[in-house]
Amino acid sequence: MMIVFTNTLKIRKGHVHKLLERMDEGTEELAKAEGFLGTRILRTRQMADEEEVVIQTLWRSEKYLKQWTKSEAFRRSHRGDRPDWILGFKLNSYEVIHWLPPAVDKESTSDSLAE
Repeated sequence: MMIVFTNTLKIRKGHVHKLLERMDEGTEELAKAEGFLGTRILRTRQMADEEEVVIQTLWRSEKYLKQWTKSEAFRRSHRGDRPDWILGFKLNSYEVIHWLPPAVDKESTSDSLAE
């Protein structure tokens, strides 16, 4: 059963770019992790004093998520103290109970997300 793991972070306004830079350091190893199916990073659109970022990772099963969190690559990507611009976080794990992949369309491109 597929699993979505989320990390919801409260970030000091104007510092989301620092989170993305920090995440770029471990992206290659995460992409190669066995059972990893993808990631999505979301940012709330209307918050006054802080920003909320939700990092979603999709895994083939909980077994692969646990393998990743016990790996040396995971430890390297999460080393060091939490920066002061991360105001808080909440972790959650969800079972995927329904999945509807997009229909294949000749005119669809990956650029369509930028619209």
